[in-house]
Amino acid sequence: MSSHNDQSSKLYYTSKYGAIKKLDGTNYIEWKGDITTILNIMNAFEIVRREEPEPPASNTVTGRQAITDYKKRVALATSAIRFSCTQAVAICIRDETDPATMWTILLKKFDATSSFIGRNAIATQFHSARPEEGERMSLYISRLQTYRAELQGSSQEISEENLLGHIYSTCPPKFKTIITVLKRTPEMTIEALEAGLKEAEEEFKAEEMAAVVDSKSATGLYAQGRGGRGGNRGRGGRGGRGGRGGRGGRGAKGTRTRNCTYCRMDNHATEDCWKRQKDQNQQQQMQPRKHARDAGGDDNAVICYHCGETGHMRNECELKKRVDQIRRNRNGNGNGNGNSKGKGRALLAIEDKSSSPNQVEEMYENQQ
Repeated sequence: MSSHNDQSSKLYYTSKYGAIKKLDGTNYIEWKGDITTILNIMNAFEIVRREEPEPPASNTVTGRQAITDYKKRVALATSAIRFSCTQAVAICIRDETDPATMWTILLKKFDATSSFIGRNAIATQFHSARPEEGERMSLYISRLQTYRAELQGSSQEISEENLLGHIYSTCPPKFKTIITVLKRTPEMTIEALEAGLKEAEEEFKAEEMAAVVDSKSATGLYAQGRGGRGGNRGRGGRGGRGGRGGRGGRGAKGTRTRNCTYCRMDNHATEDCWKRQKDQNQQQQMQPRKHARDAGGDDNAVICYHCGETGHMRNECELKKRVDQIRRNRNGNGNGNGNSKGKGRALLAIEDKSSSPNQVEEMYENQQ
């Protein structure tokens, strides 16, 4: 535990005014911003910048208090600058007691922007900067603006137009559409670009969360066109659903909501509503009875609940037998190739019940 604290004390300066990483010769810009904050809290930054002169000598109580307060703040600034440097850096200022002089020495020695080579290095960092994996675009833009601020007023100064162009060319591919739109926006600014990218990020995040929620509920995003169902351990077509033990096909971009517009429940989609299917089946079953009554026939005649015709029962229905045979043949293929544009013609004919068994079988054979 003590060794960990010793290592931390070598890397960080800690006081009641805050904790910052020590100046090690490579992090001057970061250290300067941090130590400036601490010096401002001490009310000593104006002394370091030589903007506050020492109060004149005075024998009054107020004058002596002002001198004492000034010397106290000088001592605080001196200790803060000295102990916020590593031992290797502190050697440069070990003989100095004036915080303003210490500040100037460190500025000349470690501020890369004070030399042409240092400014070139910063410009190179700017042009080679790319968004890191998982980094928000607002943080990436802030990083680029830091480089720009360091070079402001120099011969390597980065214009706003160059900054915009760099962001356009280095954005991840998923921002391609929004970047194309923003490029065409007249008088585009950094603030407007950052706001547009932030809004796009929030949309991407919402879509990812919706996909996670749907995947946990074992439904996935509902496809616009529903593909055919895969065979036994087969794979369904695009937008389809895999067979038993199989894997569902990749669905087209669909809606994020699962609210049923038929029964008003929110745990399934309209096309999967069991109440809607039940009502439709009842309407189909009652239709032949109505026709029989209208024709003066027997209201209690035997009706097939599969094809809706009278004169035979469901287990004797020729259409049902042909349909079952088609499905058995289809499941036996094992490849489960579905129709990417929706259900096959044969299955549509089956559900429509308007085609004869021979026509259904012929459609299926042609489709194969």
